[in-house]
Amino acid sequence: MTTGAAATDRRNAIVRAAYRVMARDGVHRVPLQRVAEEAGVSKGLVLYHFGTKDNLVLATLEWVLEATASRIRARLEDVADPGSAIATVVDAIW
Repeated sequence: MTTGAAATDRRNAIVRAAYRVMARDGVHRVPLQRVAEEAGVSKGLVLYHFGTKDNLVLATLEWVLEATASRIRARLEDVADPGSAIATVVDAIW
């Protein structure tokens, strides 16, 4: 694994940890120390990768939205009936 790939993996692990913290405690309660503990890294490393808590929250929300969009696209590929597309999208989201 290259250094760049390792950094990307670490960054992704921090985003997933932030998502778990936000899911448990709410978006308004995302202490960087709790995210760092959840990810198994230091708070300094979280700040190194994201700079601010706002940037971390934004990256986490972008990750969630991209994952949701990917599920929607995958489900819509299999939809033959355009009339059922809305039901398929709703099912992919929830």
